[in-house]
Amino acid sequence: MDQLQLTAGIEAAIRTEDGRKQLSCARAHVLAEDFGVTLAEIGRYCQSQDIKIIDCQLGCFGSVKKHA
Repeated sequence: MDQLQLTAGIEAAIRTEDGRKQLSCARAHVLAEDFGVTLAEIGRYCQSQDIKIIDCQLGCFGSVKKHA
């Protein structure tokens, strides 16, 4: 697995809300497992690209408002 494949996988998984890129914590876990990388690598990429981790499974990063 190369960096280009990882980047493409993360970019395909993000969503944009109010003009801000977001990736759920659960999806970050799945991506790390699928691509055989650490969560830290996913986190570094997200941080470098201003992608916010949301719905943290530990409650560290808050959650997204659910729309009715």
